[in-house]
Amino acid sequence: MASLRGSALWYANRGHLVFPLKPGQKVPATRNGFKDASMSPETVLAWWTTNPNYNIGLVTGHLYDVIDVDGDEGFTSYAHMVAQGHMPNMIGIVETPRGAHRYIRPTGDGCAAGIMPGIDYRGHGGYVVAPPSINENGIEYRWAIPIDLPAS
Repeated sequence: MASLRGSALWYANRGHLVFPLKPGQKVPATRNGFKDASMSPETVLAWWTTNPNYNIGLVTGHLYDVIDVDGDEGFTSYAHMVAQGHMPNMIGIVETPRGAHRYIRPTGDGCAAGIMPGIDYRGHGGYVVAPPSINENGIEYRWAIPIDLPAS
């Protein structure tokens, strides 16, 4: 397994807005949460030097938005959305402890919970937990299809 600190630094060095989450949780570990996010290697290293077990938060609405699919209900809703032709092209997929995060190009839209049963949308003003973060039950977030971003 890759280290959380090394992974956070990898994300920051590739232009992702990164911030720490409490170990084993989705809860921000900084005062202002995702608003404290940074691409600065020095800032990221300082956070993970303070606690190497911090999970990794990535800000959405910047390089990507995320369709959050949870449980059987979410996968059923997702299949319905695909069948109806309502899905943009994916640029990456993360397997989460409860489902999947489907990364898409940013749309400018904000976040919305419950857009369909088991489906949330994370855009401008939101964030997701990034691999190789670990939930409270020790289950790791993993890239099923690594994110494919255009070269900067």
